[in-house]
Amino acid sequence: MAIPYVTLDTLCKKYLKEDLPSTLSLSPYANTISIRGDKMRIDADVFKNLFDKTVKNILTLLKELFKRKVESVALLLLVGGFSECTLLQAEIKKTFISESDVPEESSLTVLKGAVLFGHNSEVIFSRKTRVTGGVGCTPILIRKCDQQHYIERNDQQYCNGAFDIIMRKDTNVRKGTTVKKIYHSIKR
Repeated sequence: MAIPYVTLDTLCKKYLKEDLPSTLSLSPYANTISIRGDKMRIDADVFKNLFDKTVKNILTLLKELFKRKVESVALLLLVGGFSECTLLQAEIKKTFISESDVPEESSLTVLKGAVLFGHNSEVIFSRKTRVTGGVGCTPILIRKCDQQHYIERNDQQYCNGAFDIIMRKDTNVRKGTTVKKIYHSIKR
């Protein structure tokens, strides 16, 4: 990764009132980061630590998904920009499965999928809903309703501010699925 020395030095002078070498020598990284010419050398462990939190979060998410939804996995296909991170790949292989694949140009896979979908929506067979969707409504009161939401109109009891769920989060929805519900307004 190339970050111009002049830029870092200028930022240090502006915000820390010290040049870059002085800033580094006074920092906790004085023994692990050095400058030689126009190159900054960072100790491998320090550099790996930059990725630790992100890698751990991804592993935690995968563990959670495997507990809830997956019975057996033979292969993990890693796509997206961060999938090319060798630290992530190594941890996935060590933690879950030795068989994982990172296709060429995996960072472009998601983009290519979006372009394909834009040109031909038939390429997507189904998708999983990310959120629960529904409609705020005021249904006729069938069960108890707290006093705060209870209203009465035209001799009919209603529960104001209810939420009628149309589709729950994580529902697998096939292409072309439609949901029909009929709602009526309350006469005032």
